[in-house]
Formats: sequence, C-alpha cells, structure tokens
Amino acid sequence: MQVKVTGRHFDASTELQSNVEAQIAALAKFNDRITGAHVILDKQPNELRSAHAELSVAGHGVVSVSAEAETMHKAVDEMFLKIERVLKKENEKAKDHRAPSMDKVVEA
Repeated sequence: MQVKVTGRHFDASTELQSNVEAQIAALAKFNDRITGAHVILDKQPNELRSAHAELSVAGHGVVSVSAEAETMHKAVDEMFLKIERVLKKENEKAKDHRAPSMDKVVEA
C-alpha cells in the first residue's frame, strides 16, 4: 500500500508522518482492499489545523474524509475516527447485500 503524507504551510515532523502511516496500516482490519492513501495536513492562517485523507479502496473507489481541530494531533485523531466509521459503514452495506446462506434457504 502506498501512503503519502503532505504538510501544507508547515513541515510535518517524521514522528507525525510515521504515526499517520502506522494508523493507515492499521486500517487494514476494517478493509483489507485499501491500495493507497494520501493524507494532507494543513496549518491554516486562523490557527486551525486540518487533516484530509483520501483512501483508494479496490472495488469501492475513493474514500475522502476531513477534520479540523486546534492541534494537529487532535485533527489527525478525528480524521481517523471518521475513516473508521466510513469503512465500518461500507462493510455493513456489503454484508447486507449478500445472498442468504443455503441453510436458511433449505429450511424455508
């Protein structure tokens, strides 16, 4: 999986970049078909910090999520909470559209 971390209007520390990359890798437990991620960390002029992520998921397209907070770490944490919710929702949608198992069909 390719992970790209971009810092806008500031230099993202290697610690922050490795933290983001580790959290992206941990998202595989929600969806193992993630092929790439681009995370943009932005320091806005009004002292807000924003984090935006675009995940490429095979078979689903692109998942895009943004979050804003007072500190960069809070923004990144909120962004990953939103990503987890979206991936869980996608998994539930996929499970709801599956055909019933043969055991249930035979019993009816």
